[in-house]
Order: sequence, then C-alpha cells, then structure tokens
Amino acid sequence: MNYKNLLVEIFVDVGGEGYIATAYPVAFNRVITVHHALYPDGKQPVSIELRWHHQKGKTRDWQALELADCIVWENKELDVALLRCEFPVKGSARLSHKKPAGNEHWQSEGFPAAGERDDNLREAVGLQGKTYQAAETQDWFELGVDNPVKQAKLWEGASGSPVFVDNEIIGIITSFQKPFGGNRFKATPAWKLLDIPEFRQKLCEEIDEDQEREQRWQWALEEITTLLEEQGANSPLLKQLRDRLDFDIELDTEPQHISERLLDDCALSERLDLLNELRVRFQKQKDDSGVACIRSLLNILLPALFGHRLIALLRNQKDSLTHLAFTAEIATETAAEIIMAGGDDRAVKFEMLEQENELPRGKFNHDNELPPEGGFRNKTKDSYIRDFQAHIIKTFAPGRISDSAALRIRQLATRSYGKQTQYCTYKIPDKEADKKHFTELIAEIQTKYPYLVFINLDTDEARYLEEIDNMYKVSDMQELKPPSKNTENAS
Repeated sequence: MNYKNLLVEIFVDVGGEGYIATAYPVAFNRVITVHHALYPDGKQPVSIELRWHHQKGKTRDWQALELADCIVWENKELDVALLRCEFPVKGSARLSHKKPAGNEHWQSEGFPAAGERDDNLREAVGLQGKTYQAAETQDWFELGVDNPVKQAKLWEGASGSPVFVDNEIIGIITSFQKPFGGNRFKATPAWKLLDIPEFRQKLCEEIDEDQEREQRWQWALEEITTLLEEQGANSPLLKQLRDRLDFDIELDTEPQHISERLLDDCALSERLDLLNELRVRFQKQKDDSGVACIRSLLNILLPALFGHRLIALLRNQKDSLTHLAFTAEIATETAAEIIMAGGDDRAVKFEMLEQENELPRGKFNHDNELPPEGGFRNKTKDSYIRDFQAHIIKTFAPGRISDSAALRIRQLATRSYGKQTQYCTYKIPDKEADKKHFTELIAEIQTKYPYLVFINLDTDEARYLEEIDNMYKVSDMQELKPPSKNTENAS
C-alpha cells in the first residue's frame, strides 16, 4: 500500500484565522488527527474542513464537517482526536498495538509550514527517521528526523501525521521539540489509544451494512454462476433448481438467473431446507457429483445470507485493528466460521464431521488449544501458551524445522493467507478466578500473534436456541470423516 495516496489535509477556521494540520483515515468514516489542531491556541473552531490531498478531481474537493457531531472522540492529554467524515475514496490504515522499539525506521508525510508555496497553499512534505523507545508508563515517544528544517517553527502543520512502521501506524505526531533544533518529534503511541475501550468503540462503530451486503451478493453471484455453468445446462441439479425455484420461462433457466433467484431475500432456513431436500435426493440416486455441488453451493450461500451486520462490523474491525477480540452475537463455532468467511469474502470451509449430529467447525479455527468452557482445570496459563505455540508450528510447518524457521513460521502463521484469516473461538468461563486467568491468556497470545482474530461466543441460552436449528441444518449437509483403519478392524 502506498500510504501517501490517502493523506488528509485539515483546515480549521477560528474566525478570521485559519490553521492547517494533517490527518489520516484509520477506519470506515474515521480520520485521526491531533486534538490541539481543532482548538488552535485554545480557540473554538468556526469550521473544520478536510480533503484527500493527493486525489484528483472532485475527490480532492474540500469537505466541510458538521461541527455538532464531527468530533466523535477526543483526549486533550494524549492530544488525539477522531473525526467522522464521509470518505471520497476507499481505504484506511491499521493502527498497531506494537510498542515502539528503538532505532526502527519510520516514515510519514504531512503539511508543515516548510511546504508552503508562494500562493499560501502547502505541498505535502515527506518525513522519515529513526524511533526512540519509551517507558510504557509514558504517554509519548520520540522520533528522530532525517533532513531537519532550519527553523523548528517550520514544522508547524505536521501535527497529526501518521507514523508508519511496516505499513502500520504506530503513532501520531503531536509536536516538535524546540531544544533539538527541528530534528526531533513527539508522538502519541497507537497502542495507548487502542488500550482505551471508548476509543476502540468509536473507531469501529460505524458500518455501511448495505454496501457490505451488496459486495457479498455480487461475489456470491459470480461464484454460484460459475459453479452452475460447470455442471452443464442439462445437469440434473440445474433441472431440480429450475423446478424448485418456480421458473416459468425458458430464458430464466440460465445459470445466472438461477443464481440470482437463490440469492433473493428470503429466510436462511428456506434455502437450507431446499438444499437439504436436494442433497437427500441425490444421495439416494448415488449422484456424488450432485451432492458435492450442493455442498459447494451451501458454502457460498451461507456468508451471503447470514449475519450481514456482524460481517460488516467484523470486516471494519479486522481492517482497523490488530489484537482483535470480537464479541459476536453468535453462539456456535459454525456461525463463527460463516461470519469469518463473510469477512474474508470467501466460501465457508468446515472440517469433516467426526460423527453425525455434531456442529461443524471452521478449518481456520485454532480453538483446540484454549482452555475448555469449564475453566483451566489442572493446566496453567503458561502450559496453554506453550501448547498453543507448538500447535501453530505443527499446523504451519509440519516436520522438523530450525529455531529461526520456527520463529518465522510463528510470525507468518497469524497473518491472512490469501483470503483465509486464522482465528480462535472461545467462551469466557463462569468462575471469576478463571475469567481473570483466561483474559490474561488471550492478551498474551495476542501479543505473540497479533493477527489472530479472537471471537468471543455468546453464552446466552436464548441466543443459542435461536441459532441452533439452522446450524444443525448446515450440519446435515456436511461430509462425515471416513472411519479409521483401527475402527474398521475393531468392527
């Protein structure tokens, strides 16, 4: 990603005087900047405008914000604010939980006075240098600056510039340090912001559910149409779908029209009943190809018809945050895989069932190394962490590997491979002592594996009962794992 493409310029009018600062998009309809830029010299803003500086045409026009509700979160001590605005272009950068280390290369761009032109407009100025490590109790860290300006005041306007390390924002530049002659900045660390629950909530609370639904609908339409075309125009499956979906003219028997009808707004249970009925028919006819196609249809339809709001919320948080613990309004591992598939724009992928009448779980769910619902029992937190690390290495690097390769695998294993985000489902234990240990365990694993998404399942019985009927219908259509040789011999 070229982060400079999304750089935002802010103009604040305090009544006859205008001030320029820098901002950057960090979530859907959210840009981050510094608090003091919105209240120059303690004055109240008369208007706040911003523009995507490097865009062309109308997408570069100044956008006036509604003063009454554009500041959704602010903190004077940390000198940071979140603004609500409509994005003229898609895209944002993720805030990182990573704590700044010493001597790391950082990059940024902003609108300091050093970039001012003869017509009083400003050019964006590139910034870079090395980071300084800071005590964790400190609310800011320092940045060394390559190619400093001759006069420190020429940095005015750079406040709000994002500090990028490895394509993620580790901090927001808040000020320059005059005693160092213009070659050192102060910045608020992103991890400090992400540790504030209200900040995280305000960062990711706004979603465009309709846009997300349309995007998944288009994806599913293409996938299902391709799948049906591969079956051939005269296949038994297409004939059955035409009959069941009540097509009355020949033109509407094209695969795309069948796909559109399958995706029409209807209760998920209706589509599950239809596919289950066809699966039973084809199994009785020993049509393995037809059964396999029905399962593929199911795996595409599920994320297109289930959990629209949750998928939109997950995608927004996944794009904006590392260390993501997503509290979901779902109660089963099966529903979690559907939500994760929707967030990744992919078909669901379940493990084969060990036995009938069990709920399927996702292939990318690594919950098997977490404590059971009943609590920690005889294992300690450290034991679970060791087992989890061993599981990750075994999963992503089977066989013997060197220590350096193991470290590399542990780092890679937590990122998305293509469109497959690795995740863990869990339920918070009931006992207070176990809750504390469990929360600490999740936090430590997230520190080691920041791109692993944790999904906190709802333990409410009413939620479970509401969800379970459809999830068992999904289970009915899954493939059973073939019996092992030992089982066959025993029988």
